[in-house]
Amino acid sequence: MLGRQHLLLSLSTAAALALPLYYGGLLALLPLALLLAGVFIGSLAPDADAEDAAVFHKAKAPFLRRFTRVFGWILPLFGYALKWLVYKPLALVFGGDGHRGLMHSLSGLLASSVLIGIYVAIVTVAFHFFDWLGLAVFVAGFAFGFLLHLLEDACTVSGVDFGYPFRSLRFYGNARTGEGFKVDLFVLLFALLAAGVWFGFSMVSWGLWLKEAVVFCGMALAWLLLFSACGVRRK
Repeated sequence: MLGRQHLLLSLSTAAALALPLYYGGLLALLPLALLLAGVFIGSLAPDADAEDAAVFHKAKAPFLRRFTRVFGWILPLFGYALKWLVYKPLALVFGGDGHRGLMHSLSGLLASSVLIGIYVAIVTVAFHFFDWLGLAVFVAGFAFGFLLHLLEDACTVSGVDFGYPFRSLRFYGNARTGEGFKVDLFVLLFALLAAGVWFGFSMVSWGLWLKEAVVFCGMALAWLLLFSACGVRRK
């Protein structure tokens, strides 16, 4: 899938799950922002093994030009950090120095999340704004976005080997990256479904955990529909 498709699928999923917790008072604004920032970067991170991935380019948002001029450099900073401080060293140890190898596996997810957490901790300690909760929320968001990227790529004909490099656990579907408009349309419908799930259940006068459980089940159903539509199966 393309970078914009990964972002829309991942952020719509994460927002649908996190917003009820925010409005219920369990998740403050700063942790919510850190969580979604982690999902944003994590949803593009596995493509650090590709030469011209979206994670290496400055973020662009025409309606937020001032914001992206100031903060747009953050995405390529993480992209090149992932490439040279995570992907390349791990590829030397485990192999998989190619697209959809180590970085498209559960091993790559775990290793990348741990190393990114260490690097972010070092930087924040050095600049005297380290915070355990903020670090944990950001890394959790990063890992969740990374996992969603793998699930999204499992919908494509190239598929994903979740078990690499220890065992074969490859899943693939019938979506093709080159079918831009067709995939974009389906991704948009998924995002609208996610928004509908959240708006439909977050505003009712139920208990927080009941609303969150219903939203979670709704999003799980949306993902099952996505897998079904893409014909995801094990190879």
